[in-house]
Amino acid sequence: MTTKSRTRIWRILLLAAVLAVAACSESTSTTTAEPTDNSTDDASSDESAAEDATSGAAETDSDESAAETDGDDGASETDADGTAGEDTTVDVVAAGPGVDTALFYDGAIVGDPTIGECTLVDGSVSQCYTITVAGTPANHEIGPFCPTSISEGADAGGVWLDGVEYFEIDGAFFTELAEIYGDDAWNNIYNDDGSVNVIDSAEEFAVAARPDITEEYYYHCVDGKIEWLDGGVLFQATVQIPVTPVLAETPTEFARLHNDLGITLNGVLLSGAADMDAILASYTIAAFDDCGGHINPALGYHVHGTAGCSDVGEVAAGETAPFAYALDGFTVHAPYDDADAVELDECNGHTSDEYGYHYHAAPLEDNATLVCFSGLTVMDDGGPGGGGGRGTGGERGAPPEE
Repeated sequence: MTTKSRTRIWRILLLAAVLAVAACSESTSTTTAEPTDNSTDDASSDESAAEDATSGAAETDSDESAAETDGDDGASETDADGTAGEDTTVDVVAAGPGVDTALFYDGAIVGDPTIGECTLVDGSVSQCYTITVAGTPANHEIGPFCPTSISEGADAGGVWLDGVEYFEIDGAFFTELAEIYGDDAWNNIYNDDGSVNVIDSAEEFAVAARPDITEEYYYHCVDGKIEWLDGGVLFQATVQIPVTPVLAETPTEFARLHNDLGITLNGVLLSGAADMDAILASYTIAAFDDCGGHINPALGYHVHGTAGCSDVGEVAAGETAPFAYALDGFTVHAPYDDADAVELDECNGHTSDEYGYHYHAAPLEDNATLVCFSGLTVMDDGGPGGGGGRGTGGERGAPPEE
């Protein structure tokens, strides 16, 4: 083989090698391009995946938010249910202690209550409301009190509260008194013709409506009439009540019988126990009307308890309706049907979330709505423990009488 031939062969081999390298380069370029194209797809896929992830996160957040919302709703429902369990009324009457003049019946208060300085029974100086009540019930008629015959029904009379029992006063009630009190002298309260001895003049009323009456007025039913009062009208009464009630360190016992205890939400005085010993000793019946009130020359119309006539509104479960304010500023609520089922303090009071501290009246037949004040009342002319003051509008010039 000549040198020329060998040279030609090397040239051919070299060209083949170049072509082979070029072919490899093209193959490599094609291979790398595909991933580049795919990388765009992958990026879209990644973006899509990110969107999916975001969407999933959003859905998760939404679910979590929904769970939180549901949880909140559930809590709200629980709270609502809890509230419903504690308060079954459309309108809770009072949120806490202190006088709320909006609770009074229209016409129960004369003019606008005022606020001024006052001295409480412990000697401290405070701010007090001065409130004048009409003395006439704003929502019911007064009476009747005494039937005039033993044949008359209960609609002709009121009720009798002797501190132990409650009686409807119909005509037959007078025929039963001898048995009720174990004393035949009670038979003298009615006559052979069936008529009942009823006080029937202003002169008789002025004497018989007292605990210390003379014997000529024994054996009578006392039927007070408005026209027999001074001026022929019922008395307004002005009281002072602390704006902010203050619980005393020790309860204040009433210094005397017939204390004014407070004012009812229908505008009359709430009085303490009538002197049943003196009344029964004189064989008289100082009749009450169906609302637990009666008339005497010193106080006009006043009540010795509650029969529901001045209750206001529906109330929270486990409570009873308020019907009065005590002179220490705490509300007085109707009695419990079963007082033994509720823990009350020595003044018949307790504290609840809805009403703060408040009293519950004794049953109507007890003739003693409250037995003491848990809070501080205004110092009156009787001194500490006198039971609060009636002010000038409530002073009649004579001690309260029955």
